[in-house]
Amino acid sequence: MFLLWKVLAHRNAAPSIDLFDEASIDCRVGLTDIDLNLHLNNAKYLKYMDLARLDNMLQNGLMWKFLRSNTRPIITNTEISYIKELRTFSRFSVSARILGYDEKYVYSEQRFTSEGRLCTHAFTRLATVYKGRARPAPEVFAHVGITRPSPALPEPVLAWKEMLDAKKQYALGTSARAAMEKQKDVT
Repeated sequence: MFLLWKVLAHRNAAPSIDLFDEASIDCRVGLTDIDLNLHLNNAKYLKYMDLARLDNMLQNGLMWKFLRSNTRPIITNTEISYIKELRTFSRFSVSARILGYDEKYVYSEQRFTSEGRLCTHAFTRLATVYKGRARPAPEVFAHVGITRPSPALPEPVLAWKEMLDAKKQYALGTSARAAMEKQKDVT
């Protein structure tokens, strides 16, 4: 909770970075952040990622525009790679930057670094929700006054998108097969 207030207290409504620039927050692994291995618990990474994304969107002005227009960014997917552990009391930075957007989602990249070394890397995909419904990202960006086109998404993000589409088809196919099997058992 302290970090949330720290992030909010140090940001005003005037953007201090560009929409696609990186911002970072400095943190330390506390006793309430660790697991039995005495390193940052995997669930806590998501907490720090949320704070870094919030800080980024406050610094680039996007969060204020979203709030004024009753738009909410909602995480739909996260891909995370743990590279080097963050031990108890380690100092680290978490960065976030918006990579771009496509016809439906906004994509961001996040990095955890400690002592100049990359510890964790993640991609997130956010839906933009306006009036209770997910809306196309370009439509929402235009609605809040952002008309800049998206930079090209990096190749790993494009491959991740394909994997997410395949995963969705797999899950839907699995559900359909299970329902058909259940129906066979009933008859």
